[in-house]
Amino acid sequence: MGKTILKIDDEVYDFILIGIVSNFRDFRICRDINTTLELELQRGSDYTILDGKRDTELAFSFFEYNTEQEDQYFVISNKTEEGLLIPERKQLDYFLLIKPGMTPIDPTEIIKHLQTVAGFQAVFTLDVRTLKSKGNLLF
Repeated sequence: MGKTILKIDDEVYDFILIGIVSNFRDFRICRDINTTLELELQRGSDYTILDGKRDTELAFSFFEYNTEQEDQYFVISNKTEEGLLIPERKQLDYFLLIKPGMTPIDPTEIIKHLQTVAGFQAVFTLDVRTLKSKGNLLF
């Protein structure tokens, strides 16, 4: 039987992805992001994916905020006791995913602000298209 290849349009990945390394818990990360970027991230239902290797569901903490300009901000943990959201980036603890609405968003400005947070060891942008498991970030 022949192979079926599913191609996903790159426009699906038109969001900004920022990786954060920190020992803080998820609620503390969001509090610091809220204070630094003047957002109002709030806890949502856990983000779940299916781990195909183990045939189990993995649940990651998930926070979200929508602005009046239709910008969407999400903080998703990368780690659970059972596995990783993006396995090839196991050094990262959290992702800040931003879907711009009507406002142009400069990721370098956001990173500059987040790097001032004392508990963040590293903050940097990621090119979503280079991630092997980028499909885990589609919701």
